[in-house]
Amino acid sequence: MFGQYSSQFVGRKTKRDMVDGAKRRHPDSTILDARKVANNTLAYRVAESGVNYVALHDTDILSWCDGGTVTVDTGGFNTVTTRDRINGFGRRIGVTCFTSKGVLHVNGVPCHRRAWVDPSGKVKTDMPERSLKRLSAELDAFMAAWRANGLPPAKDAGGDPWIFTGPQITEDVMRDWVRSRYIFRSFYGMALAFAGMQPAGVAMSYAMADRRGGKLDKLDLSRIRRFARRHIGLA
Repeated sequence: MFGQYSSQFVGRKTKRDMVDGAKRRHPDSTILDARKVANNTLAYRVAESGVNYVALHDTDILSWCDGGTVTVDTGGFNTVTTRDRINGFGRRIGVTCFTSKGVLHVNGVPCHRRAWVDPSGKVKTDMPERSLKRLSAELDAFMAAWRANGLPPAKDAGGDPWIFTGPQITEDVMRDWVRSRYIFRSFYGMALAFAGMQPAGVAMSYAMADRRGGKLDKLDLSRIRRFARRHIGLA
């Protein structure tokens, strides 16, 4: 979706890579019945707890004990592939998901990143629906500020938070930026890099936006939105 140079791109993993990842996530545990079930996807069981897992990359997207509660976890990557894997393996244990208006739904119930489905079918989520709606509204307001103000000029770059780079931005930091509608120049560059653009392309995009007086086109804005969405967990 974002290309091989994107911060979201992870090359195809071998079974050994994925088993090593499972061991890191479950130290001092015995990994049993490990099998590669799709690209970058591993099914396995932890002997000590008896919990079954389906992992995509380095996230255990499904976990359950036979006859028990099923945990769903996107790891913040609410992507087509994540939902495909959850549905492909979750249907067998009574779990499905979809996205509506940018919000993940598990068994029809909106959630942020995680949900728990008990044997009766009741769903518990990590964030109430009203909070999800507020988060989406804050993102809409943040994007409205970008559309109205455009890219800040180079002379105003002194307010950029220089200590952050794309992969290090936490969810709490991004939420603060979004909530406060904090528009700063390097955010644009981070969004372009997140979308897979190389440094030369990022520099050219800055120059083009500056020539337009900071005005951003639809593609620029969609990249900014995608970058923000991913880092507040809406992805």
